[in-house]
Amino acid sequence: SGDAIKAARAAYDALTDTQKELVKNYEKLLAAEELYEELTASAAAIAQKAAEEARKAQEEAEAAQKAAEEAVEAAKAAQEAAEAAAAKAGENNAAAEEARKAAETAQAAAEAAQAKAEEAQKKAEEAKAGADAAQKAAEENNAAAAAEAAKAVAEAVKAAEEAGRSAQSAAQAAQSAAQAADSMLKAQEAQAAAEAAQAAAEAAKARAEEAQKKAEEAAASSAEDKEAAERAKVEAEAAKKAAEDAQKAAEEAKAAAELALEAAKKSEVEAAASAAEAAEYARQMAETYQKVVEIKAELIDYLAEAQAAAEKAEAERKAAEEARKAAEEAALAASKYAASFELAQLLHESETLTGHAREDYAKVIEDAKAAIEAAKTPEEVDEILAAAREALKTAGCPSTNFTDVEENGWYHTGVDFMVRNGFMNGVADDEFDVNGSLTRAQLVTILYRIAGEPESTATNPFADVADGQWYTNAVIWAAENGIVKGVNTTTFAPNDQITREQIATILFRYAKAEKVEGKLAGFPDAEKVSDYAADAMAWAVEQGLINGISESDGKTYLAPQETATRAQIAVILMRYLTAEN
Repeated sequence: SGDAIKAARAAYDALTDTQKELVKNYEKLLAAEELYEELTASAAAIAQKAAEEARKAQEEAEAAQKAAEEAVEAAKAAQEAAEAAAAKAGENNAAAEEARKAAETAQAAAEAAQAKAEEAQKKAEEAKAGADAAQKAAEENNAAAAAEAAKAVAEAVKAAEEAGRSAQSAAQAAQSAAQAADSMLKAQEAQAAAEAAQAAAEAAKARAEEAQKKAEEAAASSAEDKEAAERAKVEAEAAKKAAEDAQKAAEEAKAAAELALEAAKKSEVEAAASAAEAAEYARQMAETYQKVVEIKAELIDYLAEAQAAAEKAEAERKAAEEARKAAEEAALAASKYAASFELAQLLHESETLTGHAREDYAKVIEDAKAAIEAAKTPEEVDEILAAAREALKTAGCPSTNFTDVEENGWYHTGVDFMVRNGFMNGVADDEFDVNGSLTRAQLVTILYRIAGEPESTATNPFADVADGQWYTNAVIWAAENGIVKGVNTTTFAPNDQITREQIATILFRYAKAEKVEGKLAGFPDAEKVSDYAADAMAWAVEQGLINGISESDGKTYLAPQETATRAQIAVILMRYLTAEN
């Protein structure tokens, strides 16, 4: 016992040194003390463990008690809710029936409105076709009338020019007549002068004959008068010759005057004929011009009728356009009503959703409503509604079935994104394994899916990648494109867990990114980044794909050699795929 050991120790310690040397069984005391200490320590540990277990049992009992109380309260509340639901069931059934009937009535009204809209659309199209035909006919009539008018104007201009030339000819004829009249007057004056000259010549001839007679009488007189008589005879002969010349000149002047008079008369007749001809031509041109004026008046009337027809056709076209517009508005209103009714039903169906899934669903509905309200055509409404149906298929939460994905977890959005797009799957129907690791083959396969699983004819460079494996095509494609290089030239290590720096390197090569500088200096473990991964890690940090891991010392570490969890990889890939650049 402990008391016996203590007593033996006390007795031994009380001995003198000489007496202690005589003790034969001191080793037994030491062994007993050591054994007792071990037994005491073991008993203390057992007692402490038992106390801890007792404390846990107490806590579990208290928790069970509390859970039992809460269960009782929940059962009580459920009972009350069930009773209230039972009481309201009749009211809800009646309201649901009325809502159903109202929905059917609204649907029938929408279908009737749609039918009327289609009928109105058809009539609008027929009216528009008639208006287009009328407008085309009016345009053709206008073109023909314009051509006739242009032709008539050209003829009028030509007639006016010919009338102008006729007037000019008449003026010239009148001028010729005036000249002929002047010539005739001068001829008459010349004839009068000739007749006067002839009378003077005849008088001179008579005087000359009388002078010759007197000269002959004087010749018979005395000699002294003979010389005078000779002179008188010479003078008489000269006078006679002058008289004969004068008479001849008078006769020539008279003949010239007669010729001039005859020419004047002839010129006057010709001038009168020319004037008459010019007057007749001018009359004909005036009549032609009058006909042109009458044709032009008829064309003006025709143009007026054509314009009236065109205005009528335009009015009919406008009426048809308004009818078509009204039909389109009715069709648009019917489409919007039907789409809004469907969206309301879809929103009602989402009431069983919770969390961000319900919020996403409601946002898709609200965005679709706003887009439908702003739509301009029924076709646009149909497109918006179809897009909303597709969006609602993915608006829920893909992680709902995963029991290990927390609704408010920092990784939730990343897991949703990767699962929704088919890039990652859970390890089971109800488990994503957020804290599990990812192998090199799995990461390459994910990138292969993101790339659209392109065909590759390259040769498999890795001895440890067998044909026909689920990752074989992905690894060959990644090697062909320089995305992976293996742990050496012939080994890929598909089942090795991937590290954070390996993820950065593979993404860096996949993105064909460029080198960046000075992005790792702020991390205390930056020197642990492998040389082959330095550029890739700097790029991943610069792109915000890797932000580091915060530790209890308040510092953020890159942890390049640590393996990344499936949740971390989902977030990193989501950041990469949704980055703007």
